[in-house]
Amino acid sequence: MGVFAGYRNREDLNQKVLIKYDGLMCYRTGDFGRLNPKSGQLEFLGRFDHQIKLRGQRIELDEIELVILRSNSYISNCLITEVTNHSNDYLVAYIERNPNYSINESEIRIFCQEHLSSFMVPSFFIILDKFPLLPSGKIDRHRLPKPDFMNISKNNEQLYIQLTSTEQKLCNIFKDALAISSSSLNIEATFTELGATSLNIVKVLGLIRQQQVIGCHPVDLKILFDNPSIRQLAKKFDSLLTTHQTIDKGIYMTIFNLLKNILKSDSDVPNSIFW
Repeated sequence: MGVFAGYRNREDLNQKVLIKYDGLMCYRTGDFGRLNPKSGQLEFLGRFDHQIKLRGQRIELDEIELVILRSNSYISNCLITEVTNHSNDYLVAYIERNPNYSINESEIRIFCQEHLSSFMVPSFFIILDKFPLLPSGKIDRHRLPKPDFMNISKNNEQLYIQLTSTEQKLCNIFKDALAISSSSLNIEATFTELGATSLNIVKVLGLIRQQQVIGCHPVDLKILFDNPSIRQLAKKFDSLLTTHQTIDKGIYMTIFNLLKNILKSDSDVPNSIFW
């Protein structure tokens, strides 16, 4: 029922995905497969469209490409692909630009973050003057440059040198929860960009509570979703710790002053230990 809720009263969509086969109304899933004559089983070969499943989320690659094309008038073409490195999946945006104009990668990333869900924002943006083509005129995907994963590792090493105590604790927690190495852990990347699923986030929450990263202060999923990177979450935790330390000091001073006034008015205990 969840799948068909979006097709209700949408005749245009129904005509695209519903077909009659052998007298029955069937749903066209968009999956491409074949029947194995030896085993008698259906084998999944891919998708007819450009939909992929990344970290538990279904993603329409065409939707990402359209957003990137809208981000800058000097972008002439765009291709989104999925790559895997050390068991981690990433989205890569290949962008063909007008060679007479420069394009700012950071501006494109910000535009994507503003117009796409976080799990749909590519991890890499590779800008080219021209896409490599096959004799047929199609893009030669095999000749596209590979993402620089080594550069990410070097950047992360520089970031780790300047980690705060809270950031270091969170890094260790995320490495355990996501089962990833330090080189793959970008403290400024969103949790979904790191490959975290909903189960991973729940595990992270459990470890934060277990290790009392911010003492006895209550931590819930909302805090994690509102601060979706290790750096943002660490800043939030440090802010909460500072606030509570200020409150605790204020409470202490209030109690101390009350006791002081009581003792001043009590002539029987001028040498009280509270003094």
